[in-house]
Formats: sequence, C-alpha cells, structure tokens
Amino acid sequence: MKEHLLEDIDTVVCFRVISDDVDPVWDNLAAIEGNSFHGVNSNQQGRYTLNSEMSFYLDMPEICKRYNVNYKSIELRNGFHLHQVYSNTISKLGRVLYIIEPWVLYAGYVTLLDLKLLDPECKIACVAWDDFYYLNNMFSHEFSIENIELADLYMTNEPRKVNMLRESFGVNAQFYISTPCKKMLEICEQRIVENSKDSAEHIERSIEIGAFMTFRSGNTYRSRLKRYLNRTFDNTLLGTSDTQHLANKNIMQTLSDYLSIKTHLGNTSSAWAGDEDMRKSEYWHRCGNPNCSRPRCNSSRIRMPSFYQEHKLKTHLERCMKGVKDFLAPLMGSILIYDDFYFNKIFFKDVFPMYEYDNVETIKTVYDEVTKDEHTISNILSRQVSWIKKHSFFNQFIIILDNQAGCFEEELVNA
Repeated sequence: MKEHLLEDIDTVVCFRVISDDVDPVWDNLAAIEGNSFHGVNSNQQGRYTLNSEMSFYLDMPEICKRYNVNYKSIELRNGFHLHQVYSNTISKLGRVLYIIEPWVLYAGYVTLLDLKLLDPECKIACVAWDDFYYLNNMFSHEFSIENIELADLYMTNEPRKVNMLRESFGVNAQFYISTPCKKMLEICEQRIVENSKDSAEHIERSIEIGAFMTFRSGNTYRSRLKRYLNRTFDNTLLGTSDTQHLANKNIMQTLSDYLSIKTHLGNTSSAWAGDEDMRKSEYWHRCGNPNCSRPRCNSSRIRMPSFYQEHKLKTHLERCMKGVKDFLAPLMGSILIYDDFYFNKIFFKDVFPMYEYDNVETIKTVYDEVTKDEHTISNILSRQVSWIKKHSFFNQFIIILDNQAGCFEEELVNA
C-alpha cells in the first residue's frame, strides 16, 4: 500500500487566478484587474476561474483542516515567476503538495519538472476536467503536458485516459466527475431558501430551458443546437458566442441564472470545433492511413491526439464528460437533461434524462416528459440532487486520498 498522498505534508499549495482577498461568491469579478480577457487571465484562464472555484478551491481549506495540514494559495498574475515565488514564499512552507490544473501547465506558468527541480521532496496532484484538451500520447504538440510521470496523482474526468496513464507512464491516475464542491452545495441550499416566494429577491422560474455552454459561430453542431432551441421553445436562456461572461460573473450571479429556468441542457460537444471538423481530422493524414498513430501524420488543422485515433470509440472522440456548471442546475431546482454520450449513459444511468446527441429533435420530447407534472419534477430533482451530493468533489477527493482509488467501479471506468 502506497503512503497517503498527504503523509508528512505540511502545506497544500494551490495556484489560483484570483487572490485570497477576492470573494468569488459575491465580488464583482468583472471589475478585478486582470480578470476577463486581459493579462494573466486571457483566453481559457478567464472561463476557468469560476469553474475552478466552484469545483474544488472553495473546499481546499476544509480538506486541509481535515488532515491537519496548512493551506496556501498562490495567485497567478502578470509577471508571475515561479523561482521567485518559491524563494520568497513556498520554500518556507515545509514539505508541499501542489494542486495544479493542467491549463496552468499548458499556459506555461509552471512545469512539473521545475517544481521537482526546485523541491525534489514535493508532491504533485493534477486535477483535470474537460480533459480532452490535454490528453495525448506525450508527443510534443500544443496540448502537451510534459513530464506527466512526475505527478503523484492525476485526477481526470476522461475515463479513456486512466489506463494509458497508469500503464504507459506509471502515473497514479484516478477517474472522477467534475461536480460542485461541498461548499457550493451549502451556498446553493442557502440561495434556494432565500429565493422563497415571499422573498423580495424572489426570481420566478419563467424560462423553459437554459443552456449555458459557449455557442461559438464556428461550431457547426452547437450552432445547429442553438437554432433548434430558439425555434422550438418560447423562452430560452442560452450562452453567448465567447467566454467573456463566464469570466465576469460571480457565483451568486451564476446561480441566479439557474433560478430562472425550469430545465438545463447539458451537452458534451467540444466548444472549440464542430463535430464535422473533428471527424474530418480522423482521416486527414499525410500517409492516407486512417489508423496511423505517427505524430507527423496528425492533422495540420486540428491536432488530434494519437491515443484517440487508436481508440475503439472513434465516433465523437472530441467529446468528453463536462464539468461543474451543469450540476448546479438540480441544486437550484432545475432539471438537468443530458445527451446520450457513451460515458454519460454509463455513469448517469437512471439519474439524468437523456436526449439523442445526433437527433436534437428529441430534446423537446424529453422536456415534455420530465416537466409533465409536479410529481415527476419532484422525483427527478430528488434523484439528481442526491446523486450530486453523494458525488461532490469533497467526497470524491477524500475517497481518492484515503483509498488511492476512485469512488466509481473500475469496471465502469474501463467500459
């Protein structure tokens, strides 16, 4: 039995975009210098800020208290210099466990090798979500995570990655689902109470369906989905064409959106490319062999990781299980409807009603069924809320730390 990940650890260090004096629950994130699409928080970092807080950072102080270790967050900002931060701060914290998101590595703020060279005794846990973007065969390309074998734990919501990391790189890879953290559950419960009908701040649930994903104009599938939703439902609340709004909203503003909708639509399509483009990349090889795994034969337009090219599930390989925002819906009294992605059907069976991904016309049929009467709505919401509470990030992380295994059966992960 390997030692507990927090064995002999003095401090857990997390790299965050916002500082400790910023409250992601209430503060106006749009007014924070550097947040949004400027400086350190540009592009993917902007939209990851709130997701990361709601998924795990809000729970880190309580997790550290549970294991009697200290907690320290390090702010990523313009001019961030790891060696300077290590010398001035981290080196004084004793033996450290770093909690790192893959985008921090991809964006170049730190590398796993730098952390180990600075402190060979440190431990590293990578917490990944929407993990398709970082999956690769360790060939050098734009989504590469270098020296991933240096991670002491790699948590991924991509089931197809687990065995590859374990068998090829000896990484302690564990599957988890990106759910709201325990603190978010408490915040949602309190917000529901505050939204009682006799409250001056009551929000009427007047919108039939919401879908808070990004609807980029170049994404063929999501563009078609958006047209269908607007054509079929009288009232919709949909995401925009970029991620600016996701970087600027705080937690309370985000929850208010969920309070106004009756149902929320989850979707596993990739936000950065349409399905048709991604399918094309499967066969866009210089050698003409659709099963070729050589990196030089990868698409020059869309760099499809070769592990995916070899995988038996070639259909919709650009898709992956999504993250924390979808699971907020049931906590705020809105039924979550998901698409029938292969792994959704395995892990979400009998909990989240599903429509056919390749037939958006089925969305209205599912909507009518789940909202037909108050008894049906109540039963579905009860199952969904119970599942989310059972599988909160807090519970999943504790199980992984204490048992060195995830809370889902290995047979399901390997299905």
